[in-house]
Amino acid sequence: VEVRVGDKVPADMRLINLQTTTIRIEQSQLTGESQSVAKEPAPVTDEKCVIQSKTNMLFASTTVSNGACIGVVIATGMSTEIGIIQSAVKEAAEDEEQTPLQKKLDDFG
Repeated sequence: VEVRVGDKVPADMRLINLQTTTIRIEQSQLTGESQSVAKEPAPVTDEKCVIQSKTNMLFASTTVSNGACIGVVIATGMSTEIGIIQSAVKEAAEDEEQTPLQKKLDDFG
């Protein structure tokens, strides 16, 4: 998949080829970083690294802020990093206990 400046990354992708000298990705919604992050095709050897250390990965729903590249899709939908976060949020919401008011409203209704 080819992405360039202004494109939203459609899926989690491994960067395989730069089409410009650099590429920068705005991934603050995923990692909380305040600035765009430079990516490179060099492999990351640590299998258990955090998202911020995955410098050869482009993540779904992030935006290309500078440059262009080609990547190979490795995850889509709920299998992406953002999908995993969404699943965790949904699961946490289901585990929430009812407040006393909600319990009274259930008893009433």
